[in-house]
Amino acid sequence: MPDAAETAPAGRVPRTAKGRARAALLRRTAAALFVRNGYDATTMTAIAAEAGVSIGSLYQYYPLKEHLAAALESEAEAALLAAIDAAAGRLYYTTYQYSGSPGGPHVVEVDLDGFGVVT
Repeated sequence: MPDAAETAPAGRVPRTAKGRARAALLRRTAAALFVRNGYDATTMTAIAAEAGVSIGSLYQYYPLKEHLAAALESEAEAALLAAIDAAAGRLYYTTYQYSGSPGGPHVVEVDLDGFGVVT
């Protein structure tokens, strides 16, 4: 049986800069309260109060606490993937030298663009 977050509508998608800023404020506030109090102990009422918005405004964007958690997870995943892409871009091609194996030092060249190893 699907849980409530899977069957409930996700909420209003912000179309204006003010709406996007409000949704971002709600996500930041929820994240801070989840860290401070724990996910289970954090209520939607507490999130709205801490953010300084009405409970109705919070529910317009995130009808369930699970929707807030899912939005935070998506945001974190996107940030992680962007960091990986940026790091991979800086390490387009590099050379590593190591020793300690039979035959002395070895040089391994790694082409990260093609994910190949050239020795």
